[in-house]
Order: sequence, then structure tokens, then C-alpha cells
Amino acid sequence: MHRKKRYAAYVLLAVIDVAIIVGSLLAASVLYLGSVEALGGLNATHSLFGPVGAWMLVVAYACLLTTTYAVSRVYGCTYIGQIGKMAKRVAVINTFGLAFVVVLLYVFHLDDVSRMTLVIFYVLSTTASIFKNWVAFRIFYYQRKHNRRIQSTLVVGNGLLAQRYAATISENDTRLEDIVGHVRPLGAAGTTAGAAATDAAADEDALGAEVVAGEGLRAAHEALGTCLGSASELDSILFHAKVDKIVIALDPSEYATVQPVMAMADKYGTLLELVPFYNDFMPRRPDIDAVDDVKLVNLRSMPLSNPLNAAVKRLVDIATSSVIIVAFSWMYVIVAIGVKATSPGPVFFKQERVGLNNKTFNMLKFRSMRVNDESDTAWSTDEDPRKTKFGSFIRKFSIDELPQFFNVFVGDMSIVGPRPEIPHHVSAFREDIPRYMVRHQVRPGITGWAQVNGLRGDTSVRDRIEADLWYIENWSLWLDARIFVETIFGGFVNSEEIAR
Repeated sequence: MHRKKRYAAYVLLAVIDVAIIVGSLLAASVLYLGSVEALGGLNATHSLFGPVGAWMLVVAYACLLTTTYAVSRVYGCTYIGQIGKMAKRVAVINTFGLAFVVVLLYVFHLDDVSRMTLVIFYVLSTTASIFKNWVAFRIFYYQRKHNRRIQSTLVVGNGLLAQRYAATISENDTRLEDIVGHVRPLGAAGTTAGAAATDAAADEDALGAEVVAGEGLRAAHEALGTCLGSASELDSILFHAKVDKIVIALDPSEYATVQPVMAMADKYGTLLELVPFYNDFMPRRPDIDAVDDVKLVNLRSMPLSNPLNAAVKRLVDIATSSVIIVAFSWMYVIVAIGVKATSPGPVFFKQERVGLNNKTFNMLKFRSMRVNDESDTAWSTDEDPRKTKFGSFIRKFSIDELPQFFNVFVGDMSIVGPRPEIPHHVSAFREDIPRYMVRHQVRPGITGWAQVNGLRGDTSVRDRIEADLWYIENWSLWLDARIFVETIFGGFVNSEEIAR
């Protein structure tokens, strides 16, 4: 589907979702309270927001959820056919949305709002939204398949990059794209390869190389389909064959072929796409800028480079940290008393760490060790003699990390992100580990992808960095929610032994 049409479809799906959310609340109100006007008890907000306040709140909530769907690529999941992933994202977003509503009800003392209506609303809206996205995908798939709208693609190139593209398309039937064949690039002097004997020799050499590389490359070569000739013959090929799209996948030395191919594509009105030779270095969603006629590709672009994504993540951090600080205020008091009673020194341990944009900040923890002079350079270990008995206990269950929610609230940290390091280690790692400093382009986190995959404490630094970089390049609200849930159900308890 063309990008503009796809985005138009996403907007339509978002509008339908707004209607589903509002309609689900009305349906839940009728089912449980027997009245549309009751709005699940939200009509009690008239005294706070006026007679239309309840409706404004419902519509605003619906728009907030659909915006979160869009940021989390729920609609993109529908396009690429990842129905299971879409369903999980919708369920998680709706769960956090319901939790947010419950907190607001508690803060504003809106005791007349029916909690059971909210539960019914959650089930109806989640089920209906997932079903709607599933239907949308099936309609899209049916139309493309049964109305002969399968896209015929011609690949320009026969190297490894072209083979990788062809193999990927052949394994992904949700794109409904069929590769009709490929053409060879122009020769080094801009002429065709020539005789059939030369073609056969080239194909034989290519297959010989693939045999050495393995069956995977042979299958990739086969996915390219029949060689229809050279790029110089593209005029005749496009005239006689049905080609909806041309994909250019060339090596740097073959880029003299690009301009003639573009001219032929324009002549026949054929869609044109290009797989850049620096494909392996590009992020999944590159940010492209321009200085006059010079185009710039930001090779370090990431989802959180988008201001909307960053703002949504920050709002989630503020809301979640506020709830946790208030809800566990009693635990803060108990732990503070325990720390003070078991060893002399301050309640909080403050340590300088490197955060967003390489700026340092003081990360807070409940002090779990005796006051010492090695806190700025030495890592703690499972059997660290500096630990107190009470400190050993709170470290075992990660209770010592609770003050970091204050760091999240003020903006030094995020709930989910790469764990921050002390400046001493950052100076060493930046010299030895490629791309290490990329992790400082996002806020550090209390927990992260590395931590829920067991990479915490005395584990491989390189493996941790790889996990952090994967998280940064693949960030989504759904991924944050997954990491947060996995931390709650398995990431709090670590391998440290409680001191006796």
C-alpha cells in the first residue's frame, strides 16, 4: 500500500477507535446502570467541569488512547499482519489507561463513579478495538489477494543486497508482493554485459560463491527469480512485462545504474524504491534532513528522537513515578528508619552517574553499605563485605532502588532505559566498546531490557551494551510496558545472598 494511502487508513482506524472507546463507555453504562446519561457515574463530574465536562473527559481520554496506539505502532501492526503483537499492545495500553483513570478518581475523590462499569468498559473497548484491527487487516488482505492487487516487483541488481531483499519478501506473505525477476546492473563503463555466454558465466560464478556460503544464500539467489536482462534493456522489459514497482538494490560500484533506472521508472509511471548500500548502518526509521540540495541521513536516529515519542514517554514517567511515590510512601519511611537504625551515616546514598546527553546527576538509593571511600570507582559484588545486614536484605529485593523514582520524577532518569554508569566507568568503556556512548542519547532507567534478560550485576558489559542499544533502536510504549511488567514479576529479586 502506498505510504499516503496507508497513513490515511491509519487515521481512519484511529477515528473508529475514538468511536469505539466512547461507545464502549455508553454501552457499559447501559448494561450496568441502565442509563446512557449516567456515563458510568461520570455525570457526577458536572460540579467540577460543568454540564458537558463528562463528555469532554471521555473524548479526551479516547483521543489520548488512540494517540498512544499510534505512537506504539498498533496500526502499523495491522498493516504488516502482526495481529498477535497488535492485540497485546492494545491490551497493555488499555490496562495502563484504566489504571490512570482509577488514580484520577482517587485523587479527585469521585466516589460516585461505578468501578464495575469501568471494568465492563475496559473489556468491551479492548475486545472491540482488537477485533476492528483484525477485520481491517483481513479486508486489506482479501482485497489485495482476490482483486489481483498483488504488487509485481522488479529488482535491479543481483548482488547480496538484492538477494537479501528478495529473500525477505519471499518469506513475508503479508506484503502481497511478487518478485517477477531481476535485471543486471550496467557494466563499469555504462554498457551491457553483452553476450549470453557472459551472462551464463556470471551466473555460474555467483552460484559457486553461494555454494561456499551455504544453502541460505542459494535460496536467496533463487528468490530473485529469472534474470530478465540488463538495466540497459529496461525500456523493453517495462513495455512488455507487468511491473508495479522497481526496487534498486546495488553495490556502491554499481550506482551508475541508478539514474537510467529512475528515468525508465518515470517514463512508465512505475513506483521506485531503493535499498541503500549502507542498509546495515541505518536505523529502522531514519531521520532525513536537507541542507539546500544536500540530503542528510541521521544514522543515529531512534524512535525517541521524535519529540512526540519523547513527550509521551516523559508523561508516562511522571504519572507512574508519582503514583509509586505516593503509594509506597509508608515503605520509604520504614526503610529509612531501618537504614538509620542499623548503621551510622545518611539514609540516602548519592552517587554521580552519567545521564542524558552525557550530563551527570546524583542518583539516589537507600544506603545499603557502610560509609566508604570506594563508592565512585568500585562495583559492588554479591558478597561485598561493605554491605550491612539490613542493606543486604533491601538489595536482595531491590528495595534500595525505590528512591530512584524521585530521579524519574525530576527528569534525571526514566523508569525504563539503560542503567546509568558512574563517570569513571564511562571514560573506560567509551574507549573499548563501540557505540557505547549512544546509550546516553536517552534517559537512563531504573530497569531496562538488559536487566530483564538477566544482564545485571557482575555480567558481560558488552552483552549489556548490546541489549541497551537494541532497546534504544526498537523503543515503543509496548516494549516499556513489557519490561516494566517483567521487572515486577521477576526482576526485583536478584542473586545476592542476604548477609547473616
